Amino acid sequence: MGELNVLFPEKEVPLPDGSVLKVTPLSLKDLPKVVRAFGTIMKLATEQSGAFDKAKKSKKPVEGAYAEIAIAGAEELLQILPYCIDRKPEEVPLEVVPDVISIVIEQNVTDVAVKKWVALAQKVTGLLPKGVGQSVKSKL
Repeated sequence: MGELNVLFPEKEVPLPDGSVLKVTPLSLKDLPKVVRAFGTIMKLATEQSGAFDKAKKSKKPVEGAYAEIAIAGAEELLQILPYCIDRKPEEVPLEVVPDVISIVIEQNVTDVAVKKWVALAQKVTGLLPKGVGQSVKSKL
């Protein structure tokens, strides 16, 4: 986990009581617990990849793409959230949840990560016999 902290240092969100909530990327250890939710988020990010690329080329912020993912994938993000924070979910004030979700997206849904997951899905479906996995292929 030390290398992960170097690549994606934890971020802190100030809480109304003066304490801070630490937010870290989803770990491989926890991924099996939220794999469906994570897959949905990656699918949404793939759909927004054009918005990411367009924003980067024009040097505009990518918040619009993040907002689309946050809105469309709110339920999934809330499933992932407990694995990325250092407190129990019931201890997190609702008013900071948008900030936390934004950080979770920034840490876990990078342009590079999305492209790698898409490439993996394409590779796997390309290895399947003809006619098998067509529903997966049609979603890419």
